[in-house]
Amino acid sequence: ATRREALARCCADDIEFRDDWTVAVGIDALISTRDVFQFMPGWKLESTGEVRICRGEALVGWRSVGLEGAMLEGFNHVSAARDGTLRRITGFQAG
Repeated sequence: ATRREALARCCADDIEFRDDWTVAVGIDALISTRDVFQFMPGWKLESTGEVRICRGEALVGWRSVGLEGAMLEGFNHVSAARDGTLRRITGFQAG
């Protein structure tokens, strides 16, 4: 319930998240992506660098560090609705 409330404050009802492993449309689908922790235990996600913003669009760098130093890096492209809520996020893994 806490996660749903937090997402409802910042995301459009029909939020879309896409990356190489996931397509989630809607807050309920986004909440269900928490199962990633079952398949990738011990991994932590952190932002890298500055968020770059331009007219309702943003580019956010990220790094995910797993067990024994395994690491993934990339960027998320974020689109916001006119009211400022997140509308679409597309994740790109680097190299």
